[in-house]
Amino acid sequence: MIWLPDLDEWAEGIAAVLAPNGRFVLVEFHPFAMRFDEKWFLAFPYGGGTPMTEAGGVGDYVADSADLVLPGAPGGGVENAENPFPSCEFNWSIAEVFGAARRAGLTIESFYEYPYASGRQGFEEMTQLGDKRWGVPAGRPEIPLMYSLSVRLADWAYFPRICG
Repeated sequence: MIWLPDLDEWAEGIAAVLAPNGRFVLVEFHPFAMRFDEKWFLAFPYGGGTPMTEAGGVGDYVADSADLVLPGAPGGGVENAENPFPSCEFNWSIAEVFGAARRAGLTIESFYEYPYASGRQGFEEMTQLGDKRWGVPAGRPEIPLMYSLSVRLADWAYFPRICG
């Protein structure tokens, strides 16, 4: 979600490709957790669509987490990857994600928050929980690190697209 500059366009795209009563499931890092830097200091805004630019660009985060996500998989990615282009991220709030989905005619079916991050040790001193999951360090208050959202396209939402 952090790479998307327009949530309404994203949600409308989902609604446009779903069949009537079709379902879309999202599993994502929680935007509240993304307010912290790697040392657990509050450093970034929550919501509002404010772009945050980093001059260093995005590295090869897939290769960096390969041992966590796909241990033993062939291919190691790009060693010492350097990206000369700045990255631009958006820390959308949960309410903004829900709002975009609803405006696109999607019905929220379920929403869950999880106290772990799958396949990503994004902060210092995270606790390894097993099954490639990482939690908040011992002694710190638990916060949601990931969430899942399931939405459906209502039957009625499809008709304006084909009749209008």
